[in-house]
Amino acid sequence: MQSTLSRESTLDEHVADLLGRLAPHVDEIRALSGEHVVTFACVIYADSEEDYAQQVIVSGEQVDLISAMGANFWADVYFVAGD
Repeated sequence: MQSTLSRESTLDEHVADLLGRLAPHVDEIRALSGEHVVTFACVIYADSEEDYAQQVIVSGEQVDLISAMGANFWADVYFVAGD
């Protein structure tokens, strides 16, 4: 599942978009997490360290929802070489 927002949106907006779509399915996801590893992943692609100014901040409410799903949280930043 991917965010439906543009690349210009903030990380917080992307996380809110995804969790908003997952929230109605918390019970089903929690049931799956009993037998499978469930991970909520944030993967960020940036052109350079200088261009990447966002912090990976997840609100307490978002952490609570991820936890209610029985999911792990994973964040990674990849710096992509330009042409």
